[in-house]
Amino acid sequence: MKSQNVITFDNLRQADSEIAGQTQTVKAVWPVPEHFNQPNAKGELYRPAKLEDITMRAQKAGARFCEMFQ
Repeated sequence: MKSQNVITFDNLRQADSEIAGQTQTVKAVWPVPEHFNQPNAKGELYRPAKLEDITMRAQKAGARFCEMFQ
């Protein structure tokens, strides 16, 4: 596995299958974004870069939700 395609969890440990009593860090394969096609949508899943991006989208969605009930 390439290093950029692997997530290493420094705070998690798992038993090593080679040596009894020894542990190793937990690693997971980084998911590759997949292109999707649906009848009403096309593209890639939204992957925010900052927490502020999520906040702005939530505020806009909340404002649109309130407009539906006025």
